[in-house]
Amino acid sequence: MKKILLSLFLIASLSFANQSKAQCNGAAVSITNFRVVPGVNQVFYSFTWSFVQGNASIQLVFLCNNVQVAALNCIPRLKDSTAGPHNVSGTYPITCNGVIKAKILIWTNPSCGGTNCTADSLEVTQIGLPVSFKSFNASRNRSNVSVKWETASEINNSGFAVERNVRGTWEQVAFVPSQAAGGNSDAVLSYSVNDLNNERGISQYRIKQIDIDAKSKFSEVRAVRGEGQAGKTTVYPNPSSNGRVNVVFEDATVSRDVSVLDMSGRVIKQYRGVTNNNIQIENLNPGMYSIKISIPATGEQTMEKIIVNKR
Repeated sequence: MKKILLSLFLIASLSFANQSKAQCNGAAVSITNFRVVPGVNQVFYSFTWSFVQGNASIQLVFLCNNVQVAALNCIPRLKDSTAGPHNVSGTYPITCNGVIKAKILIWTNPSCGGTNCTADSLEVTQIGLPVSFKSFNASRNRSNVSVKWETASEINNSGFAVERNVRGTWEQVAFVPSQAAGGNSDAVLSYSVNDLNNERGISQYRIKQIDIDAKSKFSEVRAVRGEGQAGKTTVYPNPSSNGRVNVVFEDATVSRDVSVLDMSGRVIKQYRGVTNNNIQIENLNPGMYSIKISIPATGEQTMEKIIVNKR
């Protein structure tokens, strides 16, 4: 079952072939130090080749569960080419929930055509994230906060603990079991929780995804303003006593550009294409600053003033 993977935990195995000499209808090539390592939705590869005799070319091929997914690196032997050795390395984007096989093929003509023979072959296993989040949002409606998220895929998933942070302490406010049959799904699944929250200050939310084997991982953090707090943008703490402020936007449905300006109007920090509903600005020296928030799609601009006290 094909899994849609968006990121970041892969169990990788390394394989090496110390030396191999392949012959293919009179074309001979020496391959050494063949290495393949799976990474985040990609594989790293490297090998060393030397032409021994004949007209030939080299091609690297990737297969996922024995189905070819890529063929690259046609390396021809030209009439005046150097015999080697030559080192080849690089990365290639591949997502494979299973076994990746990498083959080096030797072709009997310089354009990777004719007859081919396998010079060397390696197998590695790529295991994806247990849960791939498609979206995650939190929004206030009077005394309730609606927390919604979607998953693009789930593997071995037990469910989700919704956690809230007020004044520096995270606590679980709900647990939602996985909708995936047996904890596994490659379809988009939607979840939601309504949290009774009368806090007047900023609240933060995150999702703790829990595997069937009790291992867990956290989502990104979303922030919502307190009940009764007005305005499309909230900056806290203001004034700041440690050179750090948080900026909370009304929603995460648009892309914003955020600039921090000093008293002379000089831009000292800039964040482009912000799509989360909150960002943290750090390492501000004591003084007064303006935070300029722009939405390129509409041309809308707002300005917030902040003060940083001596640390």
